[in-house]
Amino acid sequence: MPAALALAAPRTPLRDAGIYALQMWAYFAHFDMPDDDPEALLRRLRVDYPIDFDRALGGGTTPTIRLQRSLGREGHVGPLEYALSAIHWSWFFVPHGTLAYMLVRHRRLYPRSAVLMSACFDLGCVIYWLVPTAPPWWAGQNGNLPPVRRIMAEAGERVWAPAADMYETKNEVVVRAELPGLMDKDIHVSIAGDLLTIEGERRGENDVQDASHYRRERWFGKFLRTFSLPMPVETSQIKATYRDGVLTVTLPKSEEIKAKEIKVEAA
Repeated sequence: MPAALALAAPRTPLRDAGIYALQMWAYFAHFDMPDDDPEALLRRLRVDYPIDFDRALGGGTTPTIRLQRSLGREGHVGPLEYALSAIHWSWFFVPHGTLAYMLVRHRRLYPRSAVLMSACFDLGCVIYWLVPTAPPWWAGQNGNLPPVRRIMAEAGERVWAPAADMYETKNEVVVRAELPGLMDKDIHVSIAGDLLTIEGERRGENDVQDASHYRRERWFGKFLRTFSLPMPVETSQIKATYRDGVLTVTLPKSEEIKAKEIKVEAA
C-alpha cells in the first residue's frame, strides 16, 4: 500500500505523510499477526533467556523487581508511578511527533528520516517474529518470576477503577470492591495463578437528551483491577456475590496452609 500511494499520487507533503502512515499500519498488522494463533505463539515464546540475563545484571535479582521493591509498594500509585507511565507512553508519540516536526520544519530531510524510522520499527518486528520474548509481567503471572507490577495498567486504572479492600480471615481471603451503578452481568471475575482479576463496564446513560450539563463528574467505561493473592486458594470453591453496589469475592484458603491445632498429649 505505501508503494501504491507513491505511484498513484504526485509528490506532496501530504502524500509523504500518507506513505509513512500506511507503512506504520503495515508494521502494526505484521507485528500483531502472530496473535492470530496464540497457541503456536506460546510454543515459540522465549521466557528464560531475558530472566537469566537480568538476574546476572542485577546480582541474583532482576533489576525490575529490585527497583519496584525499592521505589514503590504494592497497590500504591503515586507521582513516581504516574511519571514513569507518562514517560513510557511518550514513546508512542516521540518518533511520530519528531517526523511530523521534520515534515513541517525540515521538509528536505523528511524522506530520509521517515525511511530510517520505518526501518527501525520493521527491524524490531522481524526480531519479534524470530524471537518472541515474554515481558517481565507475563513471566511474573506465570511463575517464572516473582510477581511484577504493571505500573502503566495500575496508573490507568485510577482513571476509572473501583476502590477495593483485601483481607484474610481464619479460612478465607476476601476481596470487596465498590461497583455502584452496575448490574451483575456487567462484572466478570477470573483467576489465573495467584492473580485475581475483576473487570467490567459501567455503561453510560442515554436518557438525557440535548442537555447542557453544568457538571459531569461520574466516570463511565470499562475497568480492570488485578490483585496478587498473598497465599494459595482453592480455586474450585471461589464465590462472588454482588449486593448493594459492592462485589464480594470469597476465596477459601488452600487446605495445606490453613492453621491446624495440634493436640498435646501427655507422655
